[in-house]
Amino acid sequence: MPIGSVVQLLADADALGSVGNVYASVEKLDAAHMVCPRARRALLPNPAAPDKVTDLLSPPQYTCYPCCSVAPQSKRGYVKDVSMYTIMDDLTVAPASSMLLSKLGVKDLTGLEERTVNIGSKEGLEILKAALHSKTVLTDVFLAKKKRARTDAHPRT
Repeated sequence: MPIGSVVQLLADADALGSVGNVYASVEKLDAAHMVCPRARRALLPNPAAPDKVTDLLSPPQYTCYPCCSVAPQSKRGYVKDVSMYTIMDDLTVAPASSMLLSKLGVKDLTGLEERTVNIGSKEGLEILKAALHSKTVLTDVFLAKKKRARTDAHPRT
């Protein structure tokens, strides 16, 4: 069953960890950030009749190319790549802006640090696992990994 269908079936936000935040962020994202008008719908869970479980098993969707008026260049996706996004620890996604930083209570911009992380299959699965039960997904996956690496390098005797 696709994760989006699980989000629809489990309305209780606490039962979903941080997964529901990803979908809520997509719903709130301004259309100006999307590659084409139907891109948002392609990312959100499709409604399905509760008694038709087979309808929930929709084929995977990778791009919104069929709905776009122009063919994609070498990059594919759903959002315009000219925008930068902030991903919070609870997987809430929002366009990066000074208003967002103000809303989050950031007063000193010198304390901010941009981090680039490489996410492969292993990290993707770790994020998914953490997202199902945690509200601090990125901390749990990336900072815990860093802490484990330090501990492994300097074991206590």
